[in-house]
Amino acid sequence: MERNKADYVAAVTRGEGFLPWQRKGVSEEEADYRADAERRKDDMLAGRLPVVHPVLLTEEQARQARANIEAAPWAREWFERRKAMADHIIAQPEDYAEKMIPEITPGISFAGCPRCSNAPLSENSRGGGLSWDYRNPDVMTCSACGQTYPSADYPETGVLVCPRQGQTFTYFAEDGAGHVSVSGRLRFQKASFMMGVVSDLAFVYAIAGGARYAQAIVRILERLAHCYRQWLYHDNGAFADCDPLYGAWRHEALPLEWKRDPSPGGYQRDQLDRASLAQYWSGGRFATSTDQIHRLADLCQALDLVYDAVGPDGEPLWTPESRERVERDLVLEWIFGSESFVGGPGAALNRSNKAPYIYNAQATAGRALGLPGLVETALKGYELIRDEAFQSDGYSWESPSYTCMYLRDIIGVTEALHGYRRTGPSGREEVVDPYVTDPRLRLMFRGVLDAVRPDGGYIPNGDTGNTGTPPAALLEVGRVRYPEHFREALPILRRRGAYRPSEYAILNLDARELEPEKDPGKDPGLPEIYFPTWMMSILRHGKGPDGTVLATAFSPPGTTHRHHDNLGIYYFDSGRTILGEQGYGSRKEEWAERTFSHNLVIVDDTQQLFRYHARIQPDSREERKPELRMMVTSPAVSVVEAASRAYAQCSEYRRLVALIKGPDAKTFAVDIFRVKGGSKHTYRLFSELASTDIEEGALEFPGLGMPAEAPIPEGGPVVPRGERYGLRDARTVERPPAAWNTAIWKQKDRQYRLWVLSPVDRVAAATGPGHGMPGKPGRRTRYLDVVREGQNLASTFVTIHEPSDVGGAARIISAERLPVPEAAGPNAVALRVVSAWGTYLVLNEFSEEAEVDGVRFQGAFGVVCRTPEGGRWVFASEASTLRSGGLGFESAPDAWQGEVLSNSESEMIVGTAPPTGWTAPPPGMIPYVRVRFKETPTSGPLQPTGYAVAEAGERSIRVARFPLESGGDQPLWSEWMSAKTTGPAPAPSREVAEFHLPAVRFLAEGSGR
Repeated sequence: MERNKADYVAAVTRGEGFLPWQRKGVSEEEADYRADAERRKDDMLAGRLPVVHPVLLTEEQARQARANIEAAPWAREWFERRKAMADHIIAQPEDYAEKMIPEITPGISFAGCPRCSNAPLSENSRGGGLSWDYRNPDVMTCSACGQTYPSADYPETGVLVCPRQGQTFTYFAEDGAGHVSVSGRLRFQKASFMMGVVSDLAFVYAIAGGARYAQAIVRILERLAHCYRQWLYHDNGAFADCDPLYGAWRHEALPLEWKRDPSPGGYQRDQLDRASLAQYWSGGRFATSTDQIHRLADLCQALDLVYDAVGPDGEPLWTPESRERVERDLVLEWIFGSESFVGGPGAALNRSNKAPYIYNAQATAGRALGLPGLVETALKGYELIRDEAFQSDGYSWESPSYTCMYLRDIIGVTEALHGYRRTGPSGREEVVDPYVTDPRLRLMFRGVLDAVRPDGGYIPNGDTGNTGTPPAALLEVGRVRYPEHFREALPILRRRGAYRPSEYAILNLDARELEPEKDPGKDPGLPEIYFPTWMMSILRHGKGPDGTVLATAFSPPGTTHRHHDNLGIYYFDSGRTILGEQGYGSRKEEWAERTFSHNLVIVDDTQQLFRYHARIQPDSREERKPELRMMVTSPAVSVVEAASRAYAQCSEYRRLVALIKGPDAKTFAVDIFRVKGGSKHTYRLFSELASTDIEEGALEFPGLGMPAEAPIPEGGPVVPRGERYGLRDARTVERPPAAWNTAIWKQKDRQYRLWVLSPVDRVAAATGPGHGMPGKPGRRTRYLDVVREGQNLASTFVTIHEPSDVGGAARIISAERLPVPEAAGPNAVALRVVSAWGTYLVLNEFSEEAEVDGVRFQGAFGVVCRTPEGGRWVFASEASTLRSGGLGFESAPDAWQGEVLSNSESEMIVGTAPPTGWTAPPPGMIPYVRVRFKETPTSGPLQPTGYAVAEAGERSIRVARFPLESGGDQPLWSEWMSAKTTGPAPAPSREVAEFHLPAVRFLAEGSGR
């Protein structure tokens, strides 16, 4: 019979084994590959260094754990929970591990319920999930319909045979959703459970001793080694019917007959001589996501603990042969299978978010088994992630949650190898301690803490949603390694009820320092900050859980986890989100990542420019280019201005936001958004207040005559696709009256008022998806559009964001935009705001000196405040004149700027001295110096960014915290997902070309804030 793809696919999907033309037995390629792998294992184990076990979980850590268990109820609860599981395991029959860990390859971990999958369901429902209980290990139950499996009503009559490796798999043949195999899911659950209980046994053995716990660990590891060696490489559909290690390496180029998939659709792209399975990102032998190799770190820690263990009779629990089988057929076999994903043996070329799992496993295995080659590879992997997944400000190319995920996983390397002695590049022995020697790691840790809200949650951005918090273990490691920054960090997590000490805390921290009653409201002093390469500004006011944050996302080019949201803002005031950001938990939620869902200006009803990469899109017209224009922080007012090339048709897209600070954490924000180009400008906002799940929530328009809102449909557990994207039930007022100036989002306990202080052509309201809050699938938020239209349009949207006090009391009594003399320039803006704590005159962009309301001003930004107590103060950034009666200054230098002659990481030597009359900023006020980096041969033009100024001398400017280094360029997505490269990524620039430092002045008289 002649080889034929159609015949092969038909036969395999019918459940047949060998085809007539297939050669049986091990191929020469497989045999050679396996022989090379086994020789490599021989060489590695022969060259191992001596290890005094245990080295990963030390006796000092065990003593700390015992003290904590004695001292703290939560630590005792943790230990008792672990011990209960360990005791369950040692009470099982001797063949328990053999029954629980199958020789047949485990199936995929997310198989659903056959009964639910075949019931009529709405478009976006996946049916019921299957639950499993270790106390009834051979049964799975649907959480939705209660159906149990195995079931005679839903038999697995479908068969997939892998004849070359002697394995047969069964599945539910009538499944409309995709060949569900409950038997495969059961195999996975049982093996996964047994891997997990190894940690329970290991902790109990380390802390309390007991030979029976060690004996159980040995039996499980021996069984895992026996079975893992036989488990086939597979993805979420197909199996590689060949030597498993060969399949893990050659999965993209196998003979067709070595691929076995129950679905005919799985062969569409395959040829007779070249068939493929998914790469290691979505494949593996135990599991189908980098083989869940992170599990190996825990197994290595257990192996390290029982390496020299003896039984109750005092005899060793291992024979030399049985222990070496675990080293070879479990530890090294698992690591070898991962190496193609990171570039090959000894290579560390993959910087994706799943690569740290591999480097972590290499570090723990290398330390536990004394394998220096694995240690060095793991360190290279750590350095690659540090240098290419993170930027120079310590933030990743992605979002807060991804930054934490990267860091959480890569510190497995730094913790496992902490204190490891190695021969360094100079030939001298050195001790591995990147917490001391690596300043970038310190920045990575500090970035986690400095990008949280006052209530302990993430500031939502990109794919980081509203409800997450940094992993507790990250802050615990920070507390141990960087106590000067993290001493008061853990109480922040308690504010959301989210903090439960992890195993790291049990082993490394004193429980007495972690008691919940230790002042959960204490504030670590989170700073107002701008991240120069992540390009996010975070303004703050107040302390404790009811503090305030106003964040502006500059959103430079990055990975697809970022949003189309240049200059979008997020506002969290006095413990409550006012202006929201959806984040998203799924790439299917398209609305959340689109420009249209954010708080910004939409031009011509189109998306902002999104992703650009010079190596695939040399035409720079598609590039978005955000830049910092100005930033100053102070106790009374903080201001940030940013611009972006967010739309190709716009010559200007620029936003200034000033946070005006009152008593406690009370604030309001002045927002001036300038846009030039296009024919339609839509200033869009939505608030998390008054959403449709809030009783009596409403969006009101006093004095406008806005039509009544249509009835809001009841939200259910299933949301039709049409309601997951876009606005609905729009209501509009054309040519609003000049007297109208406010929109109010109202609910019982709070309200948010938007003051609109610029002329508009149309006001519209609607509801949009509000899926940023998990567990509320039908929730919608209320959107407002303020619209201007015209040819070659130029708009200046002037608004004020006013959250109410808790309880609903207003903070602003009145607000108005004042007329300015023509001499002030075409962009000049003046506002008077009468608030509960002072009357403010806000002045912006007076190109020439002019007088407004008795105040003379020229410059970029100025504020005059009169306090209720009769005091007065003036604040200015980049202004030459600001005078209110006898208070202020005039004809002063507004900025210091010029060429940078040279620079280090933290200091610039500049070519010009400060101008005559230059003064240092007052105490408590921090200006940001704007810098432009020199281009590198591969970078192209680099956008200006900024750094907080620590000190300015006669010819030097020293910056705080972050190194002077441009953002470089992110890897291509195809490179991110693998160890492949399309070409050298543009390197960041470390040479500053020019600087611009605004003059900051603050003068006060009388009393009051």
